[in-house]
Amino acid sequence: MELARPHDPQLKETAIAQNVSARGMRVATEDVWLPGDPVLLSSPESGLRTQARVVYCKRMENNRFAVGLELLASLGE
Repeated sequence: MELARPHDPQLKETAIAQNVSARGMRVATEDVWLPGDPVLLSSPESGLRTQARVVYCKRMENNRFAVGLELLASLGE
């Protein structure tokens, strides 16, 4: 997955999607994301593009972060 901030969509971060559901997902990132931050979420392989909101960001091992995202539109839309 690619995550981008709406105010600067050219700066993208590649993230590993985990625990995907119709309403949200958890991703592993290298950057800190703050709860409430809007996110542009895309998958270059599938062409999926949607908007999400950060619910939480927790530090994991190896200076990575687990970020919980609430999808603002379902993955099927």
